[in-house]
Amino acid sequence: LAGAANRFALLPEHGAAAIVLSNLNDNAASSETADRILALLVPPARTEPYAPEPAALARVAGSYRLLDLVDPAQWYLGYAVALAFEVRDGALWQKSRITKESALVPIGPDRFQMQGSMYDGAEVHFDGDHVVVGFLRARRIPIWQTPVALALCGGVLAVTLLVALGAGSWWVARRL
Repeated sequence: LAGAANRFALLPEHGAAAIVLSNLNDNAASSETADRILALLVPPARTEPYAPEPAALARVAGSYRLLDLVDPAQWYLGYAVALAFEVRDGALWQKSRITKESALVPIGPDRFQMQGSMYDGAEVHFDGDHVVVGFLRARRIPIWQTPVALALCGGVLAVTLLVALGAGSWWVARRL
Protein backbone atom coordinates (compact mmCIF):
# COMPACT_ATOMS: atom_id res chain seq x y z
CA LEU A 1 0.00 0.00 0.00
CA ALA A 2 1.11 3.55 -0.65
CA GLY A 3 0.38 4.61 2.91
CA ALA A 4 -2.47 5.41 5.21
CA ALA A 5 -4.24 8.59 6.21
CA ASN A 6 -7.30 9.17 8.32
CA ARG A 7 -9.41 11.85 9.90
CA PHE A 8 -11.49 11.34 13.02
CA ALA A 9 -13.57 14.39 13.91
CA LEU A 10 -16.17 14.63 16.66
CA LEU A 11 -18.55 17.50 17.37
CA PRO A 12 -20.33 16.21 20.49
CA GLU A 13 -22.11 19.53 21.09
CA HIS A 14 -23.86 18.98 17.73
CA GLY A 15 -24.14 15.19 17.95
CA ALA A 16 -22.06 14.81 14.77
CA ALA A 17 -18.96 12.85 13.77
CA ALA A 18 -16.99 12.07 10.63
CA ILE A 19 -14.53 9.21 10.29
CA VAL A 20 -12.63 8.92 7.01
CA LEU A 21 -10.02 6.22 6.29
CA SER A 22 -7.89 6.10 3.14
CA ASN A 23 -4.78 4.44 1.79
CA LEU A 24 -3.19 7.67 0.57
CA ASN A 25 0.09 9.17 1.82
CA ASP A 26 -1.36 12.67 2.12
CA ASN A 27 -3.90 13.60 4.80
CA ALA A 28 -5.32 16.39 2.65
CA ALA A 29 -7.90 14.19 0.86
CA SER A 30 -9.25 12.57 4.04
CA SER A 31 -9.25 15.93 5.87
CA GLU A 32 -11.13 17.66 3.06
CA THR A 33 -13.66 14.81 2.86
CA ALA A 34 -14.27 14.86 6.63
CA ASP A 35 -14.62 18.66 6.57
CA ARG A 36 -17.20 18.44 3.77
CA ILE A 37 -19.17 15.80 5.66
CA LEU A 38 -19.14 17.92 8.83
CA ALA A 39 -20.16 21.01 6.85
CA LEU A 40 -23.20 19.10 5.59
CA LEU A 41 -24.10 17.92 9.10
CA VAL A 42 -23.29 21.16 10.93
CA PRO A 43 -22.92 24.33 8.87
CA PRO A 44 -20.01 26.44 10.18
CA ALA A 45 -20.89 29.48 12.26
CA ARG A 46 -20.43 32.80 10.50
CA THR A 47 -17.63 34.82 12.04
CA GLU A 48 -15.90 38.03 11.12
CA PRO A 49 -12.62 37.19 9.33
CA TYR A 50 -9.47 38.09 11.24
CA ALA A 51 -6.89 40.18 9.35
CA PRO A 52 -3.50 40.46 11.08
CA GLU A 53 -1.29 43.50 10.58
CA PRO A 54 1.70 43.03 8.22
CA ALA A 55 4.05 43.57 11.20
CA ALA A 56 2.41 40.65 13.04
CA LEU A 57 3.01 38.38 10.04
CA ALA A 58 6.62 39.53 9.71
CA ARG A 59 7.19 38.87 13.43
CA VAL A 60 6.34 35.15 13.13
CA ALA A 61 8.03 34.59 9.75
CA GLY A 62 11.25 32.59 9.87
CA SER A 63 12.66 29.08 10.19
CA TYR A 64 11.72 26.74 13.02
CA ARG A 65 13.29 23.37 13.97
CA LEU A 66 10.93 20.61 15.04
CA LEU A 67 11.30 19.41 18.63
CA ASP A 68 10.73 15.83 19.77
CA LEU A 69 10.45 14.62 16.14
CA VAL A 70 13.47 12.33 16.10
CA ASP A 71 15.01 9.92 18.55
CA PRO A 72 17.52 11.77 20.79
CA ALA A 73 20.14 9.14 19.83
CA GLN A 74 19.79 10.37 16.23
CA TRP A 75 19.87 14.10 17.08
CA TYR A 76 21.60 14.97 13.79
CA LEU A 77 18.44 14.13 11.82
CA GLY A 78 16.72 17.12 13.42
CA TYR A 79 18.98 19.41 11.39
CA ALA A 80 17.56 18.06 8.12
CA VAL A 81 13.98 19.20 8.73
CA ALA A 82 12.81 22.73 9.38
CA LEU A 83 9.51 24.54 9.00
CA ALA A 84 9.81 27.81 7.09
CA PHE A 85 7.14 30.48 7.41
CA GLU A 86 7.23 33.39 4.97
CA VAL A 87 5.04 36.37 4.16
CA ARG A 88 3.94 36.42 0.53
CA ASP A 89 1.30 38.69 -0.99
CA GLY A 90 0.11 39.79 2.45
CA ALA A 91 -0.44 36.20 3.67
CA LEU A 92 1.60 33.73 5.70
CA TRP A 93 2.82 30.56 3.92
CA GLN A 94 4.50 27.43 5.28
CA LYS A 95 6.87 25.03 3.54
CA SER A 96 9.11 22.20 4.66
CA ARG A 97 10.49 18.85 3.52
CA ILE A 98 7.73 16.94 5.32
CA THR A 99 4.73 18.90 4.07
CA LYS A 100 3.89 20.54 0.81
CA GLU A 101 3.69 24.32 0.68
CA SER A 102 0.50 25.58 2.23
CA ALA A 103 -1.31 28.80 3.04
CA LEU A 104 -2.09 29.74 6.61
CA VAL A 105 -5.48 31.32 7.19
CA PRO A 106 -5.55 33.71 10.16
CA ILE A 107 -8.11 32.82 12.83
CA GLY A 108 -6.88 35.06 15.66
CA PRO A 109 -3.83 36.82 17.05
CA ASP A 110 -0.83 34.51 16.41
CA ARG A 111 -3.26 31.71 15.45
CA PHE A 112 -3.73 30.29 11.97
CA GLN A 113 -5.26 27.27 10.28
CA MET A 114 -3.21 25.33 7.75
CA GLN A 115 -4.77 24.71 4.34
CA GLY A 116 -3.63 22.43 1.54
CA SER A 117 -1.05 20.13 3.11
CA MET A 118 -0.95 16.84 4.98
CA TYR A 119 -1.79 18.90 8.09
CA ASP A 120 -4.83 20.43 6.41
CA GLY A 121 -7.10 21.96 9.03
CA ALA A 122 -4.44 21.85 11.77
CA GLU A 123 -4.26 24.88 14.00
CA VAL A 124 -0.94 26.74 14.05
CA HIS A 125 -0.17 28.74 17.19
CA PHE A 126 2.86 31.03 17.50
CA ASP A 127 4.15 31.79 20.99
CA GLY A 128 7.31 33.89 21.02
CA ASP A 129 10.09 31.80 19.49
CA HIS A 130 7.97 28.65 19.42
CA VAL A 131 5.23 27.37 17.13
CA VAL A 132 2.82 24.46 17.54
CA VAL A 133 1.43 22.88 14.37
CA GLY A 134 -1.22 20.35 15.32
CA PHE A 135 0.75 18.05 17.63
CA LEU A 136 4.22 19.14 16.41
CA ARG A 137 6.30 21.67 18.36
CA ALA A 138 9.10 23.75 16.85
CA ARG A 139 11.55 26.43 17.97
CA ARG A 140 12.79 29.39 15.91
CA ILE A 141 16.33 28.95 14.60
CA PRO A 142 18.78 31.47 13.16
CA ILE A 143 19.34 31.48 9.41
CA TRP A 144 22.73 29.78 9.72
CA GLN A 145 21.09 26.69 11.29
CA THR A 146 18.60 26.09 8.45
CA PRO A 147 19.07 22.91 6.37
CA VAL A 148 20.08 24.94 3.29
CA ALA A 149 22.73 26.90 5.19
CA LEU A 150 24.13 23.74 6.80
CA ALA A 151 24.28 21.99 3.42
CA LEU A 152 26.06 25.00 1.93
CA CYS A 153 28.61 25.02 4.78
CA GLY A 154 29.14 21.28 4.33
CA GLY A 155 29.71 21.79 0.60
CA VAL A 156 32.21 24.58 1.20
CA LEU A 157 34.03 22.39 3.74
CA ALA A 158 34.14 19.46 1.30
CA VAL A 159 35.53 21.66 -1.51
CA THR A 160 38.09 23.16 0.87
CA LEU A 161 39.26 19.68 1.92
CA LEU A 162 39.49 18.53 -1.71
CA VAL A 163 41.53 21.60 -2.63
CA ALA A 164 43.81 21.06 0.38
CA LEU A 165 44.30 17.39 -0.51
CA GLY A 166 44.98 18.29 -4.13
CA ALA A 167 47.47 20.98 -3.17
CA GLY A 168 49.17 18.63 -0.70
CA SER A 169 49.38 15.88 -3.32
CA TRP A 170 50.79 18.34 -5.86
CA TRP A 171 53.37 19.58 -3.33
CA VAL A 172 54.45 16.00 -2.47
CA ALA A 173 54.66 15.07 -6.18
CA ARG A 174 56.90 18.09 -6.91
CA ARG A 175 59.26 17.10 -4.08
CA LEU A 176 59.76 13.57 -5.45
